[in-house]
Amino acid sequence: MSLEDWARYMREHLRGRVGESELLPREAWEHLHRDPTVEDGEVGRYGMGWAVHDRPWGGRVIAHSGSNTMWFCVVWASPEKGFAVLVATNVGGDGAAKGTDEVAGSLIGAFVGGEFGG
Repeated sequence: MSLEDWARYMREHLRGRVGESELLPREAWEHLHRDPTVEDGEVGRYGMGWAVHDRPWGGRVIAHSGSNTMWFCVVWASPEKGFAVLVATNVGGDGAAKGTDEVAGSLIGAFVGGEFGG
């Protein structure tokens, strides 16, 4: 998928959490962003493909990363703030995850403020 398509996909996640998506109802987006192994209201670690965290900069945030060993990408999103950051690199080896998270943290600090805590 292109970066533009990835951004559109993430925009739907953000729009969906406030009931503005034409793809799925709000409840479906909320379900996708919840760790199904914990009680309602608790923060777990992983649910429906998303890492779920509480962060000062974004409240309940979701994250996902991936690689094919030739590239690495990560997304951090705050549905509460309507904010997401996508970072990709054409490096897939050691250090790619750390590097993309550092860039994501810098962008989050610049646009939203607060400590990243990736």
